[in-house]
Amino acid sequence: MISTMPPSNRAKQIAQADDVDLENLAHRTPGLSGADLKNLVNEAALLAARKDKQKVEAEDFELARDKILLGLEQEDVVKLVQGPDKAE
Repeated sequence: MISTMPPSNRAKQIAQADDVDLENLAHRTPGLSGADLKNLVNEAALLAARKDKQKVEAEDFELARDKILLGLEQEDVVKLVQGPDKAE
């Protein structure tokens, strides 16, 4: 089942900045399952935590969305293709 509903259950468990619009995020993630949306929220929370933020901002959700939709970051792809010893 394709979900266009905001990932509200998991999203309610994290502190969000005022600029977060879950409805807009849901419309920008067509085709993602509930599990994918939960993963997106978790990834956004991790990104915010790595930057020592007290709240997850819209930017964190956008970066998490891009990471999930576009896959691995370029550096990770190079390591995967060349092997970990040759990527450096």
